[in-house]
Amino acid sequence: MLRSALVRRVAPLALAMAMSGAAVAVAADPRPDNNPGSAATLTISTPTVAAGGTLAFSGTGFTTNGKGEVLMVKVDDGDIAVADNPGAPDEWGTVTAAADGTVSSTMNLARVSAITPLAPGRHWVRVLTGSKQAGDTLRSLHATFTVEAQPAGQPTPPQTGGPTPTPPVPTAPVATTPPGPIWLAETVLKRTASKKKVRLRLQAGAQGSAGTVSIRTKNAYKIGKSKKKRWPVTRTDAYFADKLGTAKAQLALTKDGLTLLARKKTLNVVVTLTDANGEDTVKQEAAITR
Repeated sequence: MLRSALVRRVAPLALAMAMSGAAVAVAADPRPDNNPGSAATLTISTPTVAAGGTLAFSGTGFTTNGKGEVLMVKVDDGDIAVADNPGAPDEWGTVTAAADGTVSSTMNLARVSAITPLAPGRHWVRVLTGSKQAGDTLRSLHATFTVEAQPAGQPTPPQTGGPTPTPPVPTAPVATTPPGPIWLAETVLKRTASKKKVRLRLQAGAQGSAGTVSIRTKNAYKIGKSKKKRWPVTRTDAYFADKLGTAKAQLALTKDGLTLLARKKTLNVVVTLTDANGEDTVKQEAAITR
């Protein structure tokens, strides 16, 4: 069974919510800002925006020692995920300020994940500096905006690119892992002290993610009198991620998995994660070491 704050065996109600696409609750109020000397400002140029529309914002004072700072952009302090950046789903992208500290950018809200929709009402953009570029001042500022209710029958605009500053050119988010509700965050898996389980580190792609995870050998092996085949190394288990982030998990080894690991110092495997609705499957290669 998977044991952690983020990943646990799926309760019937939680699984039903994940399968039905029920919305996940988000923070009611912004976190406190951190603006040393109140030197920087952040302004929403379009304080009211249609669902799936384009949000524009600008700022001043984002400079350190005459160099423009790099702003990481989030929505509702990371509670609203973006669909096209599985490596960091709470990050909507980054944008670099000009040398004088000014910045201007737009955000396409149609990029929002279906698991954490932008409901009509108040929301906020959060920009953070100090982590994406060495030497930048540590800042955290927010500005609020309102999402209008979408008229019935009106289609959601298609997803297109990320934050687009004018100028400078943004650093667009790059997907480095396959899309999916959850995925493996490491390539080398280790066994527990008892040698009967395998430890995994998983990355939740969206709040409310639920499904199953299993491990099978990448290559075919002969065990006993059987023909060569790919063997299940672990028992299939369930996961449920109630928030974004990484989590450590453990899967019990099968009898055949124990046999193969007794023979091989390193066993190449394929980890399969399948969403509860059966629509998303992520397969990643990894290695289990003794």
